[in-house]
Amino acid sequence: MGRAKLNGQSGGAKINGIIDSYILQTGENVSVGDFVEFLKSISAGSRSALNSSSTNGGTCAVAINSQQVLVVYKDDASYGVAQVLTIVGATIIAGAKYVFNSYASTNQVTVTLLTSNTAIVAYDGGGYGGARTLAINGSAITVGPENVFRASCNCSYISLVVLTSTSLVAIFRNDGAGCMGSAYVLTISGTTITYAGGVNFSGVQASYISAVALSPTSIFVVFKDDNNNRMRSIVLTINGSTITPGTILNTMLPSPAYFSVVALSSTKVLIVFVDNGGYVKAFIQNISGTTITSCGAVSFGGVANSYTKAILVSATSVLVLYCNNTLSLGTSMILKIAGNNILLGDPIIFNSDGYAIQNISVGLLPSTLICPIMYVTCNATYYAYSQVLLLAKTAKKSANIMSINGVTKTKGSAGETIKAYTLAD
Repeated sequence: MGRAKLNGQSGGAKINGIIDSYILQTGENVSVGDFVEFLKSISAGSRSALNSSSTNGGTCAVAINSQQVLVVYKDDASYGVAQVLTIVGATIIAGAKYVFNSYASTNQVTVTLLTSNTAIVAYDGGGYGGARTLAINGSAITVGPENVFRASCNCSYISLVVLTSTSLVAIFRNDGAGCMGSAYVLTISGTTITYAGGVNFSGVQASYISAVALSPTSIFVVFKDDNNNRMRSIVLTINGSTITPGTILNTMLPSPAYFSVVALSSTKVLIVFVDNGGYVKAFIQNISGTTITSCGAVSFGGVANSYTKAILVSATSVLVLYCNNTLSLGTSMILKIAGNNILLGDPIIFNSDGYAIQNISVGLLPSTLICPIMYVTCNATYYAYSQVLLLAKTAKKSANIMSINGVTKTKGSAGETIKAYTLAD
């Protein structure tokens, strides 16, 4: 298609021939051939309660396919339950509940999808770390037997990071090892889960652990160093059942909390957290081997925030959810990534019932812009709720060269749908 010249650059950016439709944002007018920036706007559907009493033992959601999401949480009787939610537009149809752990002390539940029809759920069973397979068939779930990966101690801040269709790594705060951050390789054969390679990677007491895979042999972990009240990050290298920790990056950010990390690529991650002033912040860290370097942070959300959750929407956009504790509002925002720069979208409220929220989880349905979310409202009963966020593709004129994503094929005004070519680097 030739080349579009960007601000006089000789090389420019190549139009890749892909045409898509976008809604023009408020106040925008474009002509044919204008450079535009692509964004996503958020609208919230109505919420529905998943239970009728206390759910403060954690929640987690993961997309199964383009219409369904699997959720796990602590139910009314304090049991650990799993449930398939089917999404039709902005409507949520809840399937039957399946108990995966019937002990009242079930806590710290988390889940990840291993294959298209098998998930792994992990939890603290009241003094031990347990894991089970969940076989999914439509809305039906078959719960596998319990497998203990850490006996005789409490396990918290559990992350499950998938490496292959038969292996993953459990990363958690290990109260049996001085509350350090620990990692174990879990291998799955049928409904049997075996563990190996246990390593304590933090060297100090760790909390607010969040982890993400960079590759089938590399995991990025961010955590709070409770001994020194600082943020730390590290790369773990996995070879079979052996886990080798890299060098810890000591990020001098005091009293951080509520970390949530996503991988932008195999060498770049985005970390969202709450700082000691209660501000939500986000910044990028770059990885070369096991060496980590940090970029500057951006702040948003005002003061007194908590319970962040980030999910990758595309290679250049991340959806962030958090609780504004001052106003008791569940808030969402799209962050746009341009190199090592982070551009903030508009904050959109998804919950405004007057109660703060916690334990936010989200599962982006693949090949769609539909995000089922799950959270707990901090009222007297701590109900668990599910809700759908719809992300619309929008466009506006580019303000600078860093934000150019495409060239308009058709003209239009605010609220109208235009067509645009996307640009390749």
